[in-house]
Amino acid sequence: ARALGRGVTARGEVLMRDSDGTPRLRFTLRDCLPVRIRGAALNAREGVLALEEMQIAYRAFTVEPA
Repeated sequence: ARALGRGVTARGEVLMRDSDGTPRLRFTLRDCLPVRIRGAALNAREGVLALEEMQIAYRAFTVEPA
């Protein structure tokens, strides 16, 4: 039996919007999985913007108008 979470891929979508929030492009990812996730420590007292980063590996992707 496979270990939980091993060998499992998914389909994903990334929607790009313009400065008004209107959807412009759609990236559809096939057979993808996250390979790295990084986030900032949350501290409400500092009042800074928290940025997160995710790297995704994929077998193929398509790009189309949204």
